[in-house]
Amino acid sequence: MHRLLICTVAAFLLAASASARPVRLWSYEELLKEADVVAIVKVTKIEETTARFEEHGDPGWYQGKLAHATVGLMLKGDARRTLSFQFFNYLPKFKDPPNGAWFANLSKAGQVHYLVFLKKTVGGDWAPATGHYDAGASICVVAPQGPIEINAAPAK
Repeated sequence: MHRLLICTVAAFLLAASASARPVRLWSYEELLKEADVVAIVKVTKIEETTARFEEHGDPGWYQGKLAHATVGLMLKGDARRTLSFQFFNYLPKFKDPPNGAWFANLSKAGQVHYLVFLKKTVGGDWAPATGHYDAGASICVVAPQGPIEINAAPAK
């Protein structure tokens, strides 16, 4: 009886941990091809927006945000000193549910630099090239600020 109980619990735990949402693995080559803009940036400001994310689950789970960034190096796209892009996070009460989104983590904005792969949306805004639900592949930390600086655009 004891052995049967242990086997049943083990089978349940293995089945529960094996049911994960498939996430596409992107190569840098694929990201570069998909993106309209590729840059190394310093995020200088993040604003909450009223944008709604309606592709997965209840739109009330998500908070739209707009990141403002200074460009340190433009690798693809038109040269510019600043850019802004949309992204989403879970509202605090829905913190990282199992098999949920892989949202961009900009919690270290102002402390690190990010490599961003962005695509122009139908509305003309910039958004993660991989889409919002797997934005963590499009927006990632590349370096602590340390000895490499990205300075703000000069005042005009």
